[in-house]
Amino acid sequence: SFIALDMTYEPHVNDKNMTVYYNSGILKSMLPRGIQYGRFEARIKGAGRWPGVCPAFWGWRRTSSKSIKSSNDESYWIELDFVEMLENKNTVKDIDFTSHVFPPTKGLPNPKKELSNATHWIAPFDPRDDFHIYSMEWNSTLLTWYVDGILVKKENSFPYFNGKDRYIDIALSFGLRPPLKTLSNKTDFPTTFYVDWIRTWKRKEL
Repeated sequence: SFIALDMTYEPHVNDKNMTVYYNSGILKSMLPRGIQYGRFEARIKGAGRWPGVCPAFWGWRRTSSKSIKSSNDESYWIELDFVEMLENKNTVKDIDFTSHVFPPTKGLPNPKKELSNATHWIAPFDPRDDFHIYSMEWNSTLLTWYVDGILVKKENSFPYFNGKDRYIDIALSFGLRPPLKTLSNKTDFPTTFYVDWIRTWKRKEL
């Protein structure tokens, strides 16, 4: 059996008193401390609706000095996108692997602006047609992304994704992308992406 995450067309007013047009599910980890260093994998089949929705497997954590009891007591906000698919309205085969660092993380070139490193990989397959394995390894020196065991991206984890007090929470969810981000459309909804399994391995840093 598979986990099925749906996005539906349901115009409604949210808790910020804004009219929004879609509802979707999210699957996320519940570990209070989060996860640091290891390998993260999921076997996923993309959603049928394209363009406009973005099935994603990702990790993030936003903390403040008030919520951290650590040796350096440092606020940070980081995100690792293990995979984001169907984002590009020009080709369904474009798959994205990105790291994000947001304020108030220390050391940003512009302390008020996000720092991101995105890599767009054109797959030799349509991610909607079948399941594929999307993986990322994280250690104190490198972030490394794979698709079906094939290396697709490497980047240094220093200085924003290393240090003993940085952790993330894991999630699978939908995002909205052009043209649906600015122009609502109920065509081809509901739409679903499927998750066969999720696996994580904790790395012991020597």
